[in-house]
Amino acid sequence: MIYLGAKQNSLEKIEAYEQKFADLVGSKYAIAVSSGTMADTVAMAVMKAQNPDKKKVLVPALTFVAQINSIMYNGLTPVFYDVLTEDIPDDILCIFPVHLLGMPAQIPKTTVPIIEDTCEALGSMADGKYLGTIGDMGTYSTYVAHTISTGEGGMIVTNNKEKADLARRLRNHSSQGGDITERFKFDHIGFNGKMSIESAENGLAALDNAEEVFQKRNDNYLYLGGGQFEGERIVPHALPVQRDNRDEFMHELQAKGIDSRRLFSCVPVEEEAYAFMGYKKGDFPQSEHISNKGLYVPCHEALTKEELDTIKEAIA
Repeated sequence: MIYLGAKQNSLEKIEAYEQKFADLVGSKYAIAVSSGTMADTVAMAVMKAQNPDKKKVLVPALTFVAQINSIMYNGLTPVFYDVLTEDIPDDILCIFPVHLLGMPAQIPKTTVPIIEDTCEALGSMADGKYLGTIGDMGTYSTYVAHTISTGEGGMIVTNNKEKADLARRLRNHSSQGGDITERFKFDHIGFNGKMSIESAENGLAALDNAEEVFQKRNDNYLYLGGGQFEGERIVPHALPVQRDNRDEFMHELQAKGIDSRRLFSCVPVEEEAYAFMGYKKGDFPQSEHISNKGLYVPCHEALTKEELDTIKEAIA
C-alpha cells in the first residue's frame, strides 16, 4: 500500500499496542486514545450514543475533576453520590465509579451500564480480575505519573464489539471510515482523541515489564502498611494517608524530603467551577471528610529500601 502520509504505515504500532494491552488485562478489545481524560470522554460518548434518551450519570463526589468534565463535555448531567448503594434510579444512563489511587471501588450488581474509571489503577485486581474489566467499559491513563507511562495517553477496554467499534470512530471525529469513500462522513459528534504513534511505541516498550512494575508497587504498598483482601492486588498510583492536621503534616513530610499531595476534593461542594450546581457543605459528609484529611505519598517501583523506610517511619 502506498499511503497518503509518510507515517500512516506505522499505524500498525498503535494496533499492536492495543492488542498487547488487551491481552495484559484480559479484555477482548482495547482502544488507544490521547489521554485518560479522552478515554473517559469517548467511553461516555459511546454510552450516550447507544442510549440517547438518558442524560444522567451516577458518579462519586470525591474524584479528580477530569472524570466529571468528561460527563459535561458530552452534554450530560452528573448525579453525585457519597456512598454507592444498590438502589439505582431508572433514569440513569450509566454508573461511573472511580478506582482512586489504585484502590478498588464498589461495583454494584445492576443492569445499568458501568464505566470504570481506572486511570489510577492499572494493574490492580479484585476477585481475580483486572480493574477496568469488571463493568461494561474501563478507562485507563498512561500519563507520565501513572503506573505504566506512554508520556501522555489513555486506553478504553471492553468485551463488547459494538462499543469498541463505536469508540474507535468517536476518537477520530466519528468518521465512519469503513469503505474508503466513507472516511469523511460523520454520524455522531466525535473527538480528536487519537493516540500518537510515538506514544504507542512507548507503550509497547513499557508493557514488556508491566507485571514486574505491578508487583513491585504492590510490595511497596504492603510494606508501607496498606491492606488488601483475598483476590485483590492493589497497584497504587500513590499511598493514601489521612491526618486531622493534613496541611501541617504535609509540610512536615516536605521537611523530611518526602513529596506529598492533597487528595482530590469533593468536587460539587469544594470546587468553584461547579458551584453553579447548587450543592452545599454537608451534602456529601464522607467525601468531604476524606477530602479535608486525605493526602498521598510515594509508593512507586523506583523507591529504594532506605526511601521506603523513611516514608514508613514518617507516616507511622
